[in-house]
Amino acid sequence: MNIFKIALILIIGNTFLSCRKENSEEIDQSEIYADYRIIYKEDLNKTFARATFKHQLNTGENLKLGKDASILVNGVDMVWNSTFKRYEYDFSDLDGALFDFTDNDGVQFNNKLNFNKVAQYNKQTASNDSLYKDSIQFIPWDNADPLVSGEYVNLIMIQNKTIIELSNDTIGATGVFINSDSFKPFQLGDIEVHFEKWVDFSLNTNNAGGNGKSQTISKTKIVKLLN
Repeated sequence: MNIFKIALILIIGNTFLSCRKENSEEIDQSEIYADYRIIYKEDLNKTFARATFKHQLNTGENLKLGKDASILVNGVDMVWNSTFKRYEYDFSDLDGALFDFTDNDGVQFNNKLNFNKVAQYNKQTASNDSLYKDSIQFIPWDNADPLVSGEYVNLIMIQNKTIIELSNDTIGATGVFINSDSFKPFQLGDIEVHFEKWVDFSLNTNNAGGNGKSQTISKTKIVKLLN
């Protein structure tokens, strides 16, 4: 058998295996791992629902559901995105989402994900619109409540292509601390800042398990970085 034929057989074989892995009806239904996300962007006043299915683990191969399976959010069929290998549906306003997954064996799993308010960055008044490069600062968020178990908040700071992310998951926290080292990559001048609040959810799934998260992204504010 020449090299060309061997190569052709390998290509066909790999293609067959990758297609088989991509379709959920080709595996044991108890090995489907579910990942559900809802993301609210305050600047758009829009919620993005995302559902990803994987083989066995959250690091496994992405799966496209078989013809007898379905995934709905708030009663609407989600749309398959072939680029990101996930199901999507977007809707207006800050709203929770009920995910209704039926596998190829007809077993149904329902999961409700909610938001716990937007942590807003409102440090934007004439007398208080700056951050200071040589200081330790506490940046409180507005609107959202103190953190409870299963929640955390990230403060995102961006200048040009440099991004700094600071996190706080302490129960009872109402803001994020910034130390002076965090500003080392930045120059003096404008910085874009916003908060992202995350909530973790336990899911009703089959044996492979799953992961659920909601995320709110506040409007971006522009503040000055000063000495």
